This record gives sequence, C-alpha cells and structure tokens, in this order.
Amino acid sequence: MKIVKTSMISGAYFLLVLLSFDHFFSWVDIDSFAAALLAALIISFTLQASIKVEGIMAEKLLKQKVLPLLKRAVSSYIILVGSKFLAMGLIAVALADRVIFAGPGGGVLIFLIIVFISMGLEYAIKNFASNETSYA
Repeated sequence: MKIVKTSMISGAYFLLVLLSFDHFFSWVDIDSFAAALLAALIISFTLQASIKVEGIMAEKLLKQKVLPLLKRAVSSYIILVGSKFLAMGLIAVALADRVIFAGPGGGVLIFLIIVFISMGLEYAIKNFASNETSYA
C-alpha cells in the first residue's frame, strides 16, 4: 500500500513537469489532462516498483560469494535504466498517439530529461520541507 501512496505523491511531480513540458516545448505533445495524468502515474509507479525490485535484488546479490559488488552494480544499472524504457513503452502502448515524446533518440532524450527533472523537483521539495524552520 505504501508504494501506491508514494506513487501518487510522486505522480503529482511528474504531472506538473509533463504539463509544463507540453506547454513550453514542442518535443512533448499531450492531448489531454487525463492522458498526462495517466502517463505521470505510469512513470511514477514504474519507477517506484523498480526501486523496490532493485533493493530486493541488491540484498540477494550482496549475499553471493563471487563478485557480489559487480553483480549488484550491473543489476542495479539494468533495473533502474531499464525501468525508464519500460515506462516509456507502457506509455506508448497505453496512450498511443495521446502522449508523444519527440526529438533525439525517438523522444528518449526528452523523456529522460522529464524523469530526472521530476525526480530532482521531488527531492528538492522534500528536502526543503524537512529543513523548514520556525522563525516565531
């Protein structure tokens, strides 16, 4: 249940960035708010699930005797990078022409930029909120 709550909160950041990119850049074309919302939730849930899977795999691989750090690094890379492509593929299948990422690499570049800006925004806001001080 925690992953759903976290995905919903994270999805709000992705939604904000997706709608901003749709408005200001020609490389992102989103037909409707509903399509943007669904795309944001797909990205968020996919990334949250991949982080969970990566943690489980890291725990199992670090217990192995032969090259545990190398296996962990390779599996983490494959899982975390692969999840971005999985999310992009799910959006392409679920939303077809309603959400389009264009530009270099068939839209991969702008998609990755959106993901990293959204994650940075989420981190910055959480960090700011946790460091807020009272001036009373």
